[in-house]
Amino acid sequence: CDGQRFRNYHANGRAGAVVAGVFDGQNHTVTLNINRSGDEDYSGLFGICEEGTILNVNTAGSVAATTAGGICGFLRYGRIENCHNSATITIPGEGGDMVVNLGGVCGYSEGGTILNCSNSAEVSCVSSETEMCYIGGVCGASEHGTNLLNCSNSGAVSCNSAPRRPRNRDMLCLMVGGVCGLITGTMANCYNSGAVSSDRRAEDHEGVGSVYGSAFSSVLNCYYDKDVCPNEGSGTSDDLVPATGLTAEQCKAARGTDGALVDLLNGYIK
Repeated sequence: CDGQRFRNYHANGRAGAVVAGVFDGQNHTVTLNINRSGDEDYSGLFGICEEGTILNVNTAGSVAATTAGGICGFLRYGRIENCHNSATITIPGEGGDMVVNLGGVCGYSEGGTILNCSNSAEVSCVSSETEMCYIGGVCGASEHGTNLLNCSNSGAVSCNSAPRRPRNRDMLCLMVGGVCGLITGTMANCYNSGAVSSDRRAEDHEGVGSVYGSAFSSVLNCYYDKDVCPNEGSGTSDDLVPATGLTAEQCKAARGTDGALVDLLNGYIK
């Protein structure tokens, strides 16, 4: 399927799954206007991508759902490549007793690959009731061998209490990261320049970091803008693999020379 027919398409509900096929958006932009409720709902340009491939598409607008991403809500053993999101991602209303997976590109990934993708919009959960929250600039939670490669985020990422409903209890699990909330596969060559924050606390697992909230895997050559994110680059990690902070001047210098930032992310410049 190619993206020509989507040139003037505006999505306002959960899109169909991509199953063992290829969608090439040909670098077109799709404007989303999605507001879905329900704990089992997956929302984005595509609700579920199962063993399929999504290529070369941009998303704008807004998505509100419990598991949401601009490109895909749930990626299962599929691939998202060269896709970019500028749609705000959040939950509908103030949520409830639910699990939340929010990412700029993908909400939840199981064994998939996210390659050369970026997010520039806000990703946020505002709720005093949510029990488990996984939020990332690119992907909310990536498990079962997911590969997150060459991705970046510049949007604000947050999990906060509802302003008129103070939190009445701690969450069970809270993982918030500039690129990914939870990563159990491989994260390599990723960068965050968006603010990361949370005023919520968790009883069990908790991690808030400038690149990832919690990592149980390999994290290689990952960086963050330490002028924007003065806190530690990583949340919690079994391997205690830190991300590296760069100043804004270092980032500008890297971007201003041919391939310098790419080389930096690939470990060629120390």
